[in-house]
Amino acid sequence: GNLRAEFAVIFADAKEGAFGNIVFWNGLVTAIGFLLTAKVQCAEVGTYCIEYQDGSLHNVLLYELLVLASVAVAIIGFLRVSYIKRQDDKNRRAIDSGGFSID
Repeated sequence: GNLRAEFAVIFADAKEGAFGNIVFWNGLVTAIGFLLTAKVQCAEVGTYCIEYQDGSLHNVLLYELLVLASVAVAIIGFLRVSYIKRQDDKNRRAIDSGGFSID
């Protein structure tokens, strides 16, 4: 989706690494979600304890917090990559124009 398109623009010179990174993190998060589904359960139905169709009880608060934390880390990471990309572009323009930049 949009994230992959943005990665294609930002990492135009290293697309294989960028998309490999996306696939790696997607796989890791999927594995963590699978393990949490199997291990994180609760004793009785409540606000954050939901009964699944198979009758098992699961604490969804942990999933919600995990999603929020993941979003926060993703936004911070994206802002950092955008900053680094802007600095790299600025340095390349300075070098191309015959000057140099120490930023």
